[in-house]
Amino acid sequence: MAQPAKARWTAAGSLSMIRSSAAAGPLTCRWPCSHLRWPDSLKDWAEGRTQAGHFSNTSDYVRDLIRKDKERVEKITAMQQLIDEAEASGRSSLSKADLLAAARREADVTLDL
Repeated sequence: MAQPAKARWTAAGSLSMIRSSAAAGPLTCRWPCSHLRWPDSLKDWAEGRTQAGHFSNTSDYVRDLIRKDKERVEKITAMQQLIDEAEASGRSSLSKADLLAAARREADVTLDL
């Protein structure tokens, strides 16, 4: 059975992958609090991104993906909070035309139709 890839922490505190040439199959990352096992297709994709110069190593790529996912979830959560607040505020007595005119005044937009 082939040895899985090994991970180690560098002096700078980043995770680096140690691959032996005999390593076959999924790339395995061991972090202090987790264990990641990648299918070959994802391993190949991540390694391709690093080899193309987009990231310095696969760990940087994974960290970037996690940061972007975190930002996406935070934006969705903030938007959902705005929607919940809007729904809780009830219905307006203003017409659509009045609401549009008020929004244009607030944005200081003039529109000649």
